[in-house]
Amino acid sequence: MLKIKALNQESSSDEDVPSIGREAQEEVVLEHYNKALRAIASKSYVESEDTLRQLIEKNIPELENNGGLPKSMSTLKYSCYVNLGNIHLKQNNTFKALEALTQASDLDPTDVTLWCKIGKLAITVNQFRKASYAFSKGLECNESHWPCLDNLISVLYALKDTVACLLYIGKALMLDPDYTKGLILRRQIYRDNPATKEYYQLYNPDYIWEPPLNIEIEEEDERVVLKEAHNLCNQVIEAEKNLESQICKTIPLPKSLNDYSWVSLAETVVFCHQYITDNGMSHFTSFDISKCMSQNTESVHSVYSEKSDEHDDKEKKTVETKFSDQGAENGSEKMDIETVTVERRFSQNSENTNGHDNMDNITPVQTDNDEEQNMEAENDNETDGDNGETSQRRRGKGTKRKRDVLSDLQIWGWHSKRKPPKKITKDFTVEDALNRIIPKSLLKNKITPEILCQGGEDSMNTMDIYNMYVQDKELNFLSPIHSPKSVNYEAYFNTDREKEDVMRFWTKERTRLDAIVLVKELTLELSNLWQYQWPKKLIPLYIQVFKMFREHVDQPQVFCNTLTFEEMKNDAMATLLYGELITFTENTETLHPTQLGYLQIISNWSDKWQDAFTSVFIRFQWLQAHIFRKTHQNDLAIRSLQLTLEE
Repeated sequence: MLKIKALNQESSSDEDVPSIGREAQEEVVLEHYNKALRAIASKSYVESEDTLRQLIEKNIPELENNGGLPKSMSTLKYSCYVNLGNIHLKQNNTFKALEALTQASDLDPTDVTLWCKIGKLAITVNQFRKASYAFSKGLECNESHWPCLDNLISVLYALKDTVACLLYIGKALMLDPDYTKGLILRRQIYRDNPATKEYYQLYNPDYIWEPPLNIEIEEEDERVVLKEAHNLCNQVIEAEKNLESQICKTIPLPKSLNDYSWVSLAETVVFCHQYITDNGMSHFTSFDISKCMSQNTESVHSVYSEKSDEHDDKEKKTVETKFSDQGAENGSEKMDIETVTVERRFSQNSENTNGHDNMDNITPVQTDNDEEQNMEAENDNETDGDNGETSQRRRGKGTKRKRDVLSDLQIWGWHSKRKPPKKITKDFTVEDALNRIIPKSLLKNKITPEILCQGGEDSMNTMDIYNMYVQDKELNFLSPIHSPKSVNYEAYFNTDREKEDVMRFWTKERTRLDAIVLVKELTLELSNLWQYQWPKKLIPLYIQVFKMFREHVDQPQVFCNTLTFEEMKNDAMATLLYGELITFTENTETLHPTQLGYLQIISNWSDKWQDAFTSVFIRFQWLQAHIFRKTHQNDLAIRSLQLTLEE
């Protein structure tokens, strides 16, 4: 039957939607499985692994959602996990192979050979409890499966589960009365603990069907079996020792501190924490900051001080040599030319000066002709170097080359008729254009964000425009209300103050220094620098450090008396700064509601915050207004802004 519909109409019926039938989906699954088998046959293990992963994670779930998985497809899914485990075994990845085979056993727990394989792999990775469980599950599938029974007896003997071991030895002896391993281990258990015999006979009344204890066994067989059993026992003991708590060692610093700045310090702390995590070490492992895991094992402080001292000595020697050479060369002739030079430069700068008051502060400025003269001088020096012997013969011994007055004048290029090339400067902003057009005497001060916003309003729309301007300028102003008026323009980063603070942090005496201590102290220290203009590189580092801080230090419970207010205050300041950074920057993360509620409660304790209450309250309300606005809760955002204005 024909269907008629308008050309400009789109039908929403399910009949027009293309869909793949169940049979077609099964064909696709079979095709992919055969492709994986061909890849395994050709030893393309990576390709086969990707294909099997796609079947398990994508194609087979589509069939399950489309009316359930038929029995044939369930068997195919089981085969995918088994083949995946075999691929990992061929790649010598025992842990992944054990995981894949365990998932296959969940789909089909009746395969005794699979349980036996899982048990043997578990022994190789020292998971003896899992091996015992796998062998026992295999015996549930087949009570007379000899590999599972034989290996289970060895594992139970190594785990010192003597009663269960005797029970399975009895089952093995009923199947094979000449089972040498069972006879030897049964006799050894009774030797080590004679009371076990009576207890086992009460536990298992069928012991009467077992062979007697006085069977003769060759000494060589007994020695081999006991040696194998003792080796397995030692392996179990070593594995259990690794599970016990151990004394944390002290290791050198994984990454040295490049310089005394918060950015470098944050990078070092993040690297050390990640190094501990990646190597499976305890985060309580102590660091020796006087050593580093590099070729240079000296401390950062000593290296830095030695370098600075050497640099200062070199500068002093260079300056002394320079002045002595100039004094020997110029002599009295330089004094005669100096007056002319100063007067000439003064006449050039007469437009921006008044009288002769600032003549002492005027210094010659190098021009383009200076560079040309310097290049010519270098070429002359190279030529003189090639013909050094000839020049010495011409000048003779004891002769001194005199400097010409005109040569000094040529340095400034007054005699040259060539015009210096015009430098083309592009105006990137309106401010640059105004600086170029208007005389400098009329523009003594630059336009700053404070002057830009004088007389303006701090409404949300205005601030959004300002934020766009700041992001275009690649600046980051961190303040309680993210406004230019509240930004502290005092320079801190890349100054001596920052260097002193980082040096004090790094050289502070501590009873213990580990990754947790470094992360915690760094988080709290940086949270006190919220009022300064941060380097752009430091923002993601602080976000990463705060996440590490939360891994080890839980959020305080507000109404519990376990912590003092000072500790809760430091934690709240760090959390508040973290919320500001992820909200006011190009970060897709959001502050968790529990953290927001925690800040809301603690930011209202005016009697405990005292003088800092106003700034903390305004910062939190401004942050909360932006969070509500992002989630389209405009009423709550307006209420937060009203509270900000009232405060």
